[in-house]
Amino acid sequence: MSGEYLYALVISQLSRRFECCINKALEDMNLTQSQLRVLLCIYENEVNGGGRLFQKDIERVLMLSNPAVTGIVQRLESKGLIERKVAFSDSRHKEIHTTEKSRRLAIRLGELRREHEKMLMDGISDEEKAVLCRCLDRMLDNCLNFESSFDAETAGGLVLFFG
Repeated sequence: MSGEYLYALVISQLSRRFECCINKALEDMNLTQSQLRVLLCIYENEVNGGGRLFQKDIERVLMLSNPAVTGIVQRLESKGLIERKVAFSDSRHKEIHTTEKSRRLAIRLGELRREHEKMLMDGISDEEKAVLCRCLDRMLDNCLNFESSFDAETAGGLVLFFG
């Protein structure tokens, strides 16, 4: 390839194409990739004994805005996949839990995620995967360090510019 390789652009394109593949596979379950991420975040927290989970925790872990998580949580609740319960420690907060319906679905969703990861990594050796993991981890660290050097308003603008 002649000229400068645009890493951020390629990563963004890969992310968007992967999201389209996931959304297509989720159509028959009436879910989106965004809903899947939130649902699996809640499920994995419960399975791994992570304790109480609130909306703010999901926002932090998935790096999503409050309005985005609010909408996703409302849609998942209306589909009967999660439930919100008033926290005993503070009635202003609601804990978020999976339902029996979503726990049954989680096994299928985990399989779907593994299938798509396999498709994504097809033809890439274990050595290449290890290098890729190190590079992606370093790139994420670089972004986090860069973002922390600015105030939240400036960093948010950078995300919009590059995203």
